[in-house]
Amino acid sequence: MNSIFLNNDLLKVSALKQYEVFEFQNEHGHIKHFFEKREIDIQVNGETYYDLVSPAGFGGPMIVMCSVDQKWDLIFDFKRAFEAYCIEQHIVSEAVEFHAPFGHPADFLECYEVDYERESFGIDVTKPLDQIGKEDLSKLWNAIDSGVEYRIFEGEAAIKAFEEFVHRSDKQMYLDVNQYVELIGESTFDDFVVVELSYKNEVLAMSCSSVQEDAVYTHWTSAASSYQYFESEKLLKCALYLWAKEKGLQKAWSPKEKRQSKMAIETLIAPVCTGRKIWNERIYQELCDLGKIDKRVEFFPAYRLVQ
Repeated sequence: MNSIFLNNDLLKVSALKQYEVFEFQNEHGHIKHFFEKREIDIQVNGETYYDLVSPAGFGGPMIVMCSVDQKWDLIFDFKRAFEAYCIEQHIVSEAVEFHAPFGHPADFLECYEVDYERESFGIDVTKPLDQIGKEDLSKLWNAIDSGVEYRIFEGEAAIKAFEEFVHRSDKQMYLDVNQYVELIGESTFDDFVVVELSYKNEVLAMSCSSVQEDAVYTHWTSAASSYQYFESEKLLKCALYLWAKEKGLQKAWSPKEKRQSKMAIETLIAPVCTGRKIWNERIYQELCDLGKIDKRVEFFPAYRLVQ
């Protein structure tokens, strides 16, 4: 990890394989920003350049700590520091996906051009179940009557159980989870919970979630290729809801998904937004010129458009 003091502000940049984290701290507060650094195929005057995207499991810069009356000063200083870092590191542009609980687009409108993409859904755990909610939960009871079992893992045991499952069922997700776990560090393992569904001693599906304050957020779900007649995503949500209710949490948020998988008890709605930023306008234009691409196309970053 590199630590740099700039005008009494502390900047930390640490790298793990292709992922990096940029931390900014000053008297106004603390912002942490995870990103994946990608090499751009086209060189400019023999120099290699890069762009940034959000890694799996993260979403946009996150305010770790600040006082309410100093938030905008903190964000302004972060933007200035991160822009200087990008210029120095040959980073041309960035595409962020803001997704709770990590990034909040309203906080970073001065840093990125923000666009609404879709909705994510959640359950108000504190709300008494009406008949529709009971009908949703009946999916789990019916599955249990058919022989489905569910188990809850917490802490480090949860992380290990999920890694073992996706290592067999989804190799790309396994790599993403591995990177994520190495980035967040063991100190946060206690915040994780995994729901496991099994049938006839064979694991059908798992979800991996983390607790942030009064809410639990599902990062990943993965299912085995067999037993597709079980609605595994909905059963995982029901089991997680029961766990959250028992723990006294207030909200349970689902992963990014299609609207047709939304359940009736998911009455909470939050936007999923993307953010675009060109950190080096001159090099961005040169890359577009070299690739014979009009920088005004909707695709971002334009220089990666394949014609």
